Amino acid sequence: MTETTRPTVVQEQQLKRYTALLQLVVIVVLAALAAVFLWAVFERAFWENLSQLIVLAFVYVSVIAAVQLPGRTATLEVGDKSAFASRVDMATSTMGYAFATQTEDVYVYEPTVWKAHMFAWPVSVYLHGRQAVIVGPKRSVRILLERLAEA
Repeated sequence: MTETTRPTVVQEQQLKRYTALLQLVVIVVLAALAAVFLWAVFERAFWENLSQLIVLAFVYVSVIAAVQLPGRTATLEVGDKSAFASRVDMATSTMGYAFATQTEDVYVYEPTVWKAHMFAWPVSVYLHGRQAVIVGPKRSVRILLERLAEA
């Protein structure tokens, strides 16, 4: 199993710092949302601050989405296309994804409501020659690659 790009040690350190910074931002936004909510409940009428709460909730969800949704592309060497497609079907079903569509050699898997994480997006697998190109959210592609390596 080979990927098209491998991060260097410096890139991995930068990614860890970036992730830590984003987690800090999420915590600060959540704390601000809780503080405004408590202030609204105890100091002023709740309905007067409802617009502020809605804006803070939107900002919080946006930050979470920004952390969860960066895309990723991985390229794998594949022997038998049909055997690989079966392995992908099994791996995605354990991740909470269901087969959605197929157009020639492009398979699309969509998240199910109950098993996939909150900001899950579809994962696409394109079989071309002896290679498979997997495109989707970073977290989902990483988990899929791990599951395929186990199988």
